[in-house]
Amino acid sequence: FKRLTGRRVCADCGRVFNIITSPPGTAPPCERCADRPNLLQRPDDREEVIGKRLEVYEAQTKPLIQHYSDNGMLRVVEADADKNTVFADLRRAVEQGR
Repeated sequence: FKRLTGRRVCADCGRVFNIITSPPGTAPPCERCADRPNLLQRPDDREEVIGKRLEVYEAQTKPLIQHYSDNGMLRVVEADADKNTVFADLRRAVEQGR
């Protein structure tokens, strides 16, 4: 939830930042903003809007999860690890599904 609400967009160059995972000053540097971006939060990234988006996502996704689980096709990958671990786990899950 914090990651979703942390997204910010530079009003000058359009670069997307995340105040949690990739705050201003994160490489690569922005020449247009001199790394002093004018950050704005998009209206659809506010907490109340994201809360509603997550409710809709869960309601629409739950039947799919149940379907794939019932048919032995569901693969679960934890995405909280570093990106290399997540990628390796995803690759393994895809290979197991073949």
